[in-house]
Amino acid sequence: MRNRVLKFLLTLLAPVWVSLFTVGACGAAPDPPTEISESAEEPQQQQQRRQTTFTAGVLLLIGVTTIGLLLIAAAIIWGAKVRRLVRRPDPPSSAPDELWYLRKPAGPPPAAPADEPSGSE
Repeated sequence: MRNRVLKFLLTLLAPVWVSLFTVGACGAAPDPPTEISESAEEPQQQQQRRQTTFTAGVLLLIGVTTIGLLLIAAAIIWGAKVRRLVRRPDPPSSAPDELWYLRKPAGPPPAAPADEPSGSE
């Protein structure tokens, strides 16, 4: 049972690892500028910015989906555990003492405060 749960969780965590390594690859230093005219360089930067934004959005979507699936899996596993605990019979118990309030407390009685005269009189 535990092996199946572990394999299931590892399968769910695989996209998280992939997204973390992809974010590291996307954050790599850009290529050094080449001799390109100013008019051609600006659209290329916009295209690269769009591509980076799209990649970040997809990674964020994958991360949110993965976390949601992990939470659902945790709720399912927790629910199965609670169901097992509820189905287990309670241990036998003895009948409570109906006159419990009449019993004397166990242990020594509390000490009364001593009436000592104060030295300031």
